[in-house]
Amino acid sequence: IADAATQEGGEIHWCDEKGVGANEFPGCGYAPIGETPEVEVAAHPCQMNVVSTITNEGKVRFMTYRSTMTATVFILFLKRLLQGAHKKIFLIVDQLPAHTSAAVEEWLQGREDRIEMFYLPPHAPERNPDEYLNNDIHHGVNAANLPNNQSELRANIQRFLQSLAKLPSHVANYFENLYIHYAAATV
Repeated sequence: IADAATQEGGEIHWCDEKGVGANEFPGCGYAPIGETPEVEVAAHPCQMNVVSTITNEGKVRFMTYRSTMTATVFILFLKRLLQGAHKKIFLIVDQLPAHTSAAVEEWLQGREDRIEMFYLPPHAPERNPDEYLNNDIHHGVNAANLPNNQSELRANIQRFLQSLAKLPSHVANYFENLYIHYAAATV
């Protein structure tokens, strides 16, 4: 994949999805001995989903959505991914049914000059550096404030990911993990 991307002047994107809850909070609770610790929770628990890609140079692309990941939602994301692309995309995804669906395969046909998709082995999340982005989302998206509704949760996700997009060296560090170091950028 790396050789083909180099030969065709493309870039490799790693993709994954994550559900984010309004009550995901990285903090710990403490209380005096004999008292129950209390943790603040959102007044109206809700959830939002995000699909994202990262490159080993530290680029981040994402889309938030409310529904379940389906072929239709994934194709919408692929269309948006191509809109902002200046190079051919070599997209590496897991084997989620939405990714492997006939509708996605059909959509990809005729676009081979702009995007190609490759699949990770089943049950190997440690091989996907986008999982490390998901971990950052889990620990940081609601750190500033717990959302009261879906709009606030979406805003938290977008704000968090936009700030990560401005930190390409942080995102590139995901590739330093032992399992995916082979894919780290070589400068």
